[in-house]
Amino acid sequence: MGLRVEEDCLPRGMNGYYCDALGLIVLHDKLNARQRLCTLQHELIHAHYHDTGCGSVIGLRAELRARRETALTLISPVEYRLAESTYDGEAYSMAVELGVTMQVLKDYRTLLEQRVRYGAEMVGQQSRDIPSHNPTISACVPMSERTSMGIKIGDKNTTGVFP
Repeated sequence: MGLRVEEDCLPRGMNGYYCDALGLIVLHDKLNARQRLCTLQHELIHAHYHDTGCGSVIGLRAELRARRETALTLISPVEYRLAESTYDGEAYSMAVELGVTMQVLKDYRTLLEQRVRYGAEMVGQQSRDIPSHNPTISACVPMSERTSMGIKIGDKNTTGVFP
């Protein structure tokens, strides 16, 4: 999957978007490292499924799927449990420790609650929920670089390419 990734000034509240017709992901140029990582992962999932928008029921389902898969891809169950015990469940500190945004942490917690409610266990489910061919940040960037956010997407209006 050849994709271009660009950064540009986007409207307030919009961190990024994917355009299937152009094979293009655009990220807001003012994102911090955690926002950039989570937004790029989210948009890569949209690209994987060739999602075309979020203004319909199908689009809403695509958005929920992207949020779910982003949380499952970026948060390890083991790391989550460690952060939860270390920070006594305090969300902001956990999100920083896990290298994700508060929204991704909230989405992960929602998944945990749903699994407890419906009797499924989180451990062992992650690989079943996400196809192994799904392009992810973790497949593109080593953990040491993800945690320090060594991803170089480029300056404003420059392009990076993801295979």
